[in-house]
Amino acid sequence: ALVPAVWASWVPGGKALFQGNPAFLLAADAVSVTLVLIGAWHGGVDLRPWGAGLGDWRWWLPRTALALLGCFGLVAVWFWLDPAMAAYYPAQASARTSVAGLLVYCSILSFYMVGWESFWRGSFLFGLARCWGPLPAILCGGLPFFLLHRGKPETEMVGSLVVGCLLSWFCWRGKSMWPGVILHAVLNLSVQVAGYVIRAGGAG
Repeated sequence: ALVPAVWASWVPGGKALFQGNPAFLLAADAVSVTLVLIGAWHGGVDLRPWGAGLGDWRWWLPRTALALLGCFGLVAVWFWLDPAMAAYYPAQASARTSVAGLLVYCSILSFYMVGWESFWRGSFLFGLARCWGPLPAILCGGLPFFLLHRGKPETEMVGSLVVGCLLSWFCWRGKSMWPGVILHAVLNLSVQVAGYVIRAGGAG
């Protein structure tokens, strides 16, 4: 699931591939999730200790709902302070020109976040925490998470380092990757929609 992010961030011209055809995101994520599930089933591995279960949902569910409410205000202020965000988003070409294209891209992104977070807030976080403890696992995940946002607006890159660590702590405390999936997906969708609305308003 990390292949598209690495490719788009570090391979010359790689970003154009995924911006031109979001189906590549869907295909990469579908393959990765399928392989993980097949491997877990074949090996008799319980994925819940790796963050795939609901964990302490009584703790994280209401707090995730509160964070979602704040997410929309954060995005509004963010776009107002940093015009580069509106210039960058939506990140995919067809999502900039039609509501249908935006909906398709947002749907693909939502599924992609399952694969993305199953690694960062799943196997990476919970696996490394078994060996080194939660704090090193949270901090060690911050830098590569930050680097994979290379090429995006500077405020997003800097924010990804802080938000990535906070999100990892939140998932560790909630004993589940699903708060990360929900929060990251909604934040990502919010910036796509905000960028589209601003572009549509400017065109009008």
